[in-house]
Amino acid sequence: MKHKTNNQQLILLSIAQFFIFILIMIDIYDDYKKDSSIQHISIELLLSGLAMVTLLFLAKEWYRKNKQLKQAFQQINEQSETLHRQSQKLQQAKKDFQQNIKDQFKEWQLSQTEQATALLLIKGLSHAEIANIRSLQEKTIRQQASQIYQKADLPGRYALAAWFLEDFL
Repeated sequence: MKHKTNNQQLILLSIAQFFIFILIMIDIYDDYKKDSSIQHISIELLLSGLAMVTLLFLAKEWYRKNKQLKQAFQQINEQSETLHRQSQKLQQAKKDFQQNIKDQFKEWQLSQTEQATALLLIKGLSHAEIANIRSLQEKTIRQQASQIYQKADLPGRYALAAWFLEDFL
């Protein structure tokens, strides 16, 4: 928003400077018709030159700022596209990881309830938290966890999580 305000200010200053230049030129023409002194007309010509230089400077500044703005928008668009591609890759990696977990659970021949418990164990939840989420007794969750570790031939929850995370590290 600040850039827009600055840009609008540059445009307004340029318009004002253009009108000042036009008014000085009209005054010079009028003074020339009235046979004003060379010194007076020279001063006004100098002022008109300064007005023109200022106008050119403002136009150059406006062009430079617009160019910067276009470059910034281009960078934002490129970064947005990069972020979108990375997000898609991450989503695909997540799907692949979830599929690998499901495939491994099938290979270990885990039941549906064991699979649900195993996912929560991999996420790092305690037996009590899993029991609360699944509306089961903590003892039931402990038994399921033992069955999971036995079927997977793993010593415990950390080995279970490490089994799936090992390839990512």
